[in-house]
Amino acid sequence: MTFDVRWYNSSGEPDPQLASEVGSGFRLDAAGKTGSGGATSATCSYPAGSSDLTCQFQNPGHSEVVDGMVVPAKPTATYTVSVTADTNQWSIRNANGDPYSARALCPRGGGGHDDGGHDDGGHDDGGHEVGALGAESGGGGEAFYCTHAVEMHQLESVVPPEQIPPPETEPPPTVPTEEIPPPETEPPEEIPAPTAESPTTAPPSVPVTQNTLPTTGNEVLVMLGIGALLIAVGAMLVAQARRSRIDDLPSALG
Repeated sequence: MTFDVRWYNSSGEPDPQLASEVGSGFRLDAAGKTGSGGATSATCSYPAGSSDLTCQFQNPGHSEVVDGMVVPAKPTATYTVSVTADTNQWSIRNANGDPYSARALCPRGGGGHDDGGHDDGGHDDGGHEVGALGAESGGGGEAFYCTHAVEMHQLESVVPPEQIPPPETEPPPTVPTEEIPPPETEPPEEIPAPTAESPTTAPPSVPVTQNTLPTTGNEVLVMLGIGALLIAVGAMLVAQARRSRIDDLPSALG
């Protein structure tokens, strides 16, 4: 079994050059079994910048078959094909589905394979499947090639709708605020620090008047005598005043 990939652009037209654009983003893997149960496989990819599909085949027990994957032609034999690609850009057909039947794809002795030719050489000594697609028969084996074609359909790119920018809104007018200057404060009066050349002046002294008392014994006696005399004079004046009032009383009553 050989493999082919057919590329179609978003308009549905064949465009083989799309393969070179995919590059390492594409990979095809296939797997099957020989009539004796040996696992066969194929791995296909595109070299960088190339549109030619390159495949590597593994056919245990059929090492002479290097240009295809051995698949039995009996009706019960199947194989799988899986494709790795960006499903957001490609619709993949004839891959990633249920197992495929080689007998259904390429009926033995009928159309569906390449040029209808057969390869009667290269079968094993047991007369079983050999080559790209081996047909089992009881007494002898024949091999013919059949191609499994995968279709890659490019999806239309979805262009996001034009985004309408929101209307521009003018900012609200700003009301100027009058700035009230802070009250002016006079700096405190600087008191010059005393220096060695200008000594500090002491505050003015307040004269204190002291009542001096006599300190000697004679002065004390003189003061006491003057006091006694003043008391006696005062007593005489009081007594005289009383007598004058008593003398004047009868005349006032008569």
